[in-house]
Amino acid sequence: LSDRVEGAFRAGSVGAEAIWFISKNASALGGGDARYAIQLLLAAGLMADRDGSPRILPEHVREAQERMDPRIDREDLLELSREERDALLAIAKALRIMEEAFYAPIEAVWGYYKLVCEGRGAEPIGKDSFAAILGKLKALGIVDIEEGAGVSLQLMRAKALEEFLEAGS
Repeated sequence: LSDRVEGAFRAGSVGAEAIWFISKNASALGGGDARYAIQLLLAAGLMADRDGSPRILPEHVREAQERMDPRIDREDLLELSREERDALLAIAKALRIMEEAFYAPIEAVWGYYKLVCEGRGAEPIGKDSFAAILGKLKALGIVDIEEGAGVSLQLMRAKALEEFLEAGS
């Protein structure tokens, strides 16, 4: 994938973290197929070009993944518990604010989760229960958790998820 980047993109337009994230998605979601990774890279590059961005950002990769290989629909999200949707909303908010981060630190997501609960006038669940919810969301394939990096969305754009969850609240 790095060789393709060198031959097809301007220098500095695709960072090492973007290559790693695309490779990780291709491994997890595309069965390790190099063509899948190349398609995802191309689609993310087109999204960046459309937005006038000088480089591929995490949202470009997420949007490319969402369009290229949709795996979660809105009905799936509505079937989640209130706490699970609040946790997802916190992840989306953290990633949207940290727009250049592929992963948000779990502590930052925890802080956004408490703000989401406060905005609803609800009491947040405890940290252990929150960690269990993140584990369930990972098992469902909705989020990815990387040791030392944090939590990420692979299958959908943070902004679109945030808007959908806030509209459904």
